[in-house]
Amino acid sequence: MELGWLWHDVNGTPQDQTVENTMSQIAWDLREFKEYIGLKPKYSCIHVHDAARVLSRKKAMHGSQIEVEEDLLDMRFGNYLVLLGYQEFDLLPTMLATRRSKMLLRIPKRGVVHGHNEKNIRERYETGKWPDPVLQDTFPSLEGKELWNAFKSEDARRKQERIKPEEENEDEELPVPELADKVVEEGIQDVVSVHGGNGTLYIDSDLIEIKYGISGNKAKKVSKVLKKDVAMGELALDGAM
Repeated sequence: MELGWLWHDVNGTPQDQTVENTMSQIAWDLREFKEYIGLKPKYSCIHVHDAARVLSRKKAMHGSQIEVEEDLLDMRFGNYLVLLGYQEFDLLPTMLATRRSKMLLRIPKRGVVHGHNEKNIRERYETGKWPDPVLQDTFPSLEGKELWNAFKSEDARRKQERIKPEEENEDEELPVPELADKVVEEGIQDVVSVHGGNGTLYIDSDLIEIKYGISGNKAKKVSKVLKKDVAMGELALDGAM
């Protein structure tokens, strides 16, 4: 949170230094992260505090993660500062640990920070041991600050949403072809996103999952049916509406 706050004080960043602007940098889930890296202004800061929910070595073969990793390669032209928070180093995807991470800040104990460059990150990945940091510093607690209170409140609300029991959902019971027909009837533009790298429109299975409250696997199957049945010209027309 402190880094996100300080980022607003750098010349050329697109927002003023306020609690609201710092909170607006946070992507709380995969859907928001994909949206931010495609739509945020140049030089924006993007936080993902629980990054294992977005990118994790344990999910390396998941289709949604493969797509995000491809988006990360395309988004470099935005010159974003992307802050990904992990509880353990071994959760970092190989792509981040070996190629894409420019700096890693490790908190060995409360109030202490060790900085590691690309060389150190790669060494930790290959040997399993932390080399000497290239930077050592301390940082004050945010406890009691307006920014920290705002974050704790929103974080608690998001966690409560994630763990609350799911309500019965009729759409989950619909066969995939029928659900695909329902998406078209209600407006396919509601489940279309803009690719963060090349600007093309695509049917977003995550949006299908969110809108209809179905499982991720079923949403992907619906997306495949829609991609097969909907002509690209029709998709472009609907996506622009």
